[in-house]
Amino acid sequence: MELTFAQSERATLGIEWELALVDRQTGDLRSVAQRILEAVRTDMPHLTDEDEHPYVKQELLLNTVELITDVCGTVGEGVEQLRETARNVMRHCEPLDVELYCQGSHPFAPPPSSR
Repeated sequence: MELTFAQSERATLGIEWELALVDRQTGDLRSVAQRILEAVRTDMPHLTDEDEHPYVKQELLLNTVELITDVCGTVGEGVEQLRETARNVMRHCEPLDVELYCQGSHPFAPPPSSR
């Protein structure tokens, strides 16, 4: 099978970052993604009720949001865009006493069984 890619002058990249929403006091996962998504949309008054935020997306779990970038020319550009988006999301997490958390598994998850 042949895969055809669109031509471009140089390589580009886009970054996605899934972040869990955890209670600041207990570290427990909090199912407040919908509240965060609604809050970040208010920062962009031109969005209609049907529009998604361009950089903050819903994930499968209600305790997780995904941050994405535009198509970027450099890793630094992508990282800076993610950093700015994360700061914006964090502003909306503070009133809910929630932190953003990123790791392969939740800190209270049991360790994988040894074989």
